[in-house]
Amino acid sequence: MAGVHVFSCRRRNLPPVLIASEDAPRALNVVLEELTAFVENVRPASVVWDLADNNLTFAHVQHIADKLSQLKGALRLHALDLCFNRIYVPDWKTFLPLVKQLANCVEYLEFGGNYLPAIQETNAALHDLVFEKLSLAPPSIVETGIDWVDGWSRRAATFRFQAYGVSPDM
Repeated sequence: MAGVHVFSCRRRNLPPVLIASEDAPRALNVVLEELTAFVENVRPASVVWDLADNNLTFAHVQHIADKLSQLKGALRLHALDLCFNRIYVPDWKTFLPLVKQLANCVEYLEFGGNYLPAIQETNAALHDLVFEKLSLAPPSIVETGIDWVDGWSRRAATFRFQAYGVSPDM
C-alpha cells in the first residue's frame, strides 16, 4: 500500500455540532479544499478520504458527491469511507443515483453501518452497477455459505484492504 495517503476527518474537522447545523456544506467545502490542496501539492499516488463516524446525513453526502463530480478532472480518490454515519435512505431508488455519482469519482466506496434498505438477492438495481468496489457491510470472518451474502462480506474486506492495507485474513 505504498503511496496511499489517508486523509482523515474523523471528528477533527467536522465536529458533530457543526455537521448538524446549516453550516455543514461550508465545513465540507473547507475540508474538500484542504484535500484538493494536499493532492495538488504532495501528489500522493493514492488518496483515501476517511469520513467515517462524522454524523453525515444523506444531504451531506449528496453535497460531497456534487462537489467531487465538479472536481472530477482535478481530484480522483482511491477510496471514500462513509461508514457509521447517519445516512438514512428509504429505498434503493433514492440511494442508487448517489452511489452511481460517487462511483464515477472514487475507486472504492464504503457505506457500511448506515441506515440503508435491506439487500435482496434478486435486487436487479444492485446488479446494474460495478459492485466489486462497493461495500455496504462490515467484513465478516465467518462465511454463511450463501454466495450473495458472503459476496457483500468479501467486498467489505476488499475495501478495508484497498483503502487501509488491512489484510482480509485479519
